[in-house]
Amino acid sequence: MCRTRSWRVVIAGLVVALPLLGCESAPPALAWTDCGQLVPDGGDKFDVGCTTLAVPLDHNAAGKTISLKLIRIRHRQQTDRIGSLLINPGGPGASGVEFAGGFVTRASEDLLKRFDVIGFDPRGVGESAPVRCNDDVDLDRALDFNEDMRAPATRAVIENELRRVTASCKARLGDSAQFFNTEATARDMDLIRSAVGDAKLTYAGFSYGAKLGATYAHLFPGTVRALVLDAPSFPLVDDNSTAERQLRGFEDAFDQFARDCATRPSCAELGDLRALLTDLIAQAKTRPLTHENPDDRRRTSGGTMMFGVMSALYDNARWRPLEDALRLARQGDGTTFFDLADAGTGRRRDGTFPNTFDASFVIGCNDGAVVRNDDEVASTAVRWSGEFPLFGGYLAHGLYGCRFWDVPRHPLVRPDAPGAPPVLVIGTLHDPATPYQGAVDLTAALGTGVLLTWEGEGHTAYLRSPCVDRVVDDYLVNVTVPEAGRRCPA
Repeated sequence: MCRTRSWRVVIAGLVVALPLLGCESAPPALAWTDCGQLVPDGGDKFDVGCTTLAVPLDHNAAGKTISLKLIRIRHRQQTDRIGSLLINPGGPGASGVEFAGGFVTRASEDLLKRFDVIGFDPRGVGESAPVRCNDDVDLDRALDFNEDMRAPATRAVIENELRRVTASCKARLGDSAQFFNTEATARDMDLIRSAVGDAKLTYAGFSYGAKLGATYAHLFPGTVRALVLDAPSFPLVDDNSTAERQLRGFEDAFDQFARDCATRPSCAELGDLRALLTDLIAQAKTRPLTHENPDDRRRTSGGTMMFGVMSALYDNARWRPLEDALRLARQGDGTTFFDLADAGTGRRRDGTFPNTFDASFVIGCNDGAVVRNDDEVASTAVRWSGEFPLFGGYLAHGLYGCRFWDVPRHPLVRPDAPGAPPVLVIGTLHDPATPYQGAVDLTAALGTGVLLTWEGEGHTAYLRSPCVDRVVDDYLVNVTVPEAGRRCPA
């Protein structure tokens, strides 16, 4: 049938749909090649295949294509197959191919026996035409930068670094830079749906993946079967408001950690955790913490510690390692802080990074990130440092955002989805990264959204709460929509 989005942002884990030109031809059959090594815990349970799919660089013009990397994980005892379940872990910039292996080790057997699980690296990410702007030394240095953003000299350093990063991205991407954006990826998802043979899309997206799923519902409401949007932010909240919601979320999450710490003698002996962390960072500026591995020559003067704390607050399962990190840091050992930070960044043992940060920067800027002037940056840095004493100063380094990104942008629009079936939106009450209000706002904007609330802590809820898992699995398998106002206890 014819159918006529900073330097710190790089580091932080940093319209009406136009018609397609011409006619779409039937997608070619995908040739899957065994890649079972990507699911090391799969054993004899799954058949694992990988392939690539060619998609247009520009969905509104014929011509150049790029290749997307896909993985398919199929249970060998599959029965009553429904179709494919497309998944995305978030970012923007996270690899869905890498995520899929972990997903199937945590998802229920009932779900896995009904769907092929399809993971994909979105355009610009992983092995799908990857965006590269920084080298690994630059990223290590930027992660640990923790100078006072209220000082003009600090702002000058960050501005110069942002000029360098922006110029590097633009030079490497050339005229293709503008086509790495959320709308284009949502259109790629519809081509994936068609290529795997599904008439309608079944999808689970986490964090930014939820925003991506909402964009798909807006563009293609008629091809939605079931969408799970877990831990979304609201696309139309301005960058300052989004950042301030996150700052409040991280401040609240640290307090949740501190209250839990006070209930355990081994942790309670650390005393006032806010004061301890503040003192440790101040001390590290003159006596940087080291790694116990002599081959790891990194030193942290505070920034990596902050990133490690934020990484730990994503999941209360990391609260014990955070306790250990604080205890060891009092002895001058930063190993556990480095480990927590590496878990959040994906930094490998050999010191290399995935391209998550570069992709996040480019996609975020292309999606229409705000540009602030010098006075706005300075005044906001002062306000954040006062209102958010632990995290405001560190995250203020991202205030310059996309200031020098003069590439044509593709701003996200209100993701209403009239004509789509009910879409399941999940919000966690104590989510630091995408605070709960984002799920409330997105549910209302979709028009067909149904909100499920988890009264827990951390980032995302599905596969972390048995109650949430039961609701989601029933929705994905049977398209059973939970009653309005459904809540799951922590």
